[in-house]
Amino acid sequence: MSEPFAIGVDLGATKLATALVARDGAVLASRHTPTGAGEGFERVCQRIAGEVDALLATRSREEVAGVAIGSAGLVDGDAGVVRWAVNLGWKDVPLAGEVARRLHCSLPVFADNDANANALGEGFFGSARGCSHYALFTIGSGLGSGLVRDRRIVNGTLGMVSNLGHYALDREHGTPCPCGRRGCAETVVSGPSLVAATRAMLAAGARSSTLNDSRELTSDRIVASARAGDAVAMLAITNLSRVLGEVASIAAAVLGLEVIILGGGLGAATADLLEPGVTRELSRRLPIPQAIPPVRAATLQSPAVGAACIVWTRLATA
Repeated sequence: MSEPFAIGVDLGATKLATALVARDGAVLASRHTPTGAGEGFERVCQRIAGEVDALLATRSREEVAGVAIGSAGLVDGDAGVVRWAVNLGWKDVPLAGEVARRLHCSLPVFADNDANANALGEGFFGSARGCSHYALFTIGSGLGSGLVRDRRIVNGTLGMVSNLGHYALDREHGTPCPCGRRGCAETVVSGPSLVAATRAMLAAGARSSTLNDSRELTSDRIVASARAGDAVAMLAITNLSRVLGEVASIAAAVLGLEVIILGGGLGAATADLLEPGVTRELSRRLPIPQAIPPVRAATLQSPAVGAACIVWTRLATA
């Protein structure tokens, strides 16, 4: 490929990050701006195009292979359409096409789920470098997933593979989920769910050495308490790791994973705490001990870099 650069876009509910990325992963220029999701998708698409045009102005058009957007929500990567994004308030938005027609030059534009983008980035430049089959689970305000097989994103129908956080583990009796269903994995494996579970244990009379005021709970405080040996915090982390391991075992059984990467703000920060529980659950559920993949923390610094990797992957297989 003659074009050495790609532009990656990380589209979140509150902020929009763009980066001009070289093939070695170096970020040559970057920009950040509020998403402004409440203004409607047309304005957001125009804002993305404006940020991309600003980066393109720093290079000649011939040097840039294309643009890729990693978006929150359920994204049909093949069509470049955001099928459903609760945090953005979008349904069936043709994101790639809308951005492409607003650019001031002709470039291929792709869109996929942000966890998929991060997963590709981990394979190019992060903790899955050298691996062909792996999974990334991002844990933050929710639970995202990105699965890679033969170095390519596994999307499944309409991109549903990137939403294993909404795989319902306890449909009848589980906790209500923001998606409208019950018992999704995300109702246990996320920052807000960790806080809710810890608060419930304290309300039920569990004794904690450091978390006495449940009104001041945050996921950061719980993690710090777990590292200090607090029993309640450690139990909450263990319960989270058990459910994460249950979901991860599905991917491991189907794809034969070489490694499982934990990313997102909470996932990367607690990978060492979560690893024993995840590995224990994988051992319980996978029939062959040799098939149990190691668990590692994500190391990719910028989600926009992961999005740029979508460009190179798509054009290489076109």
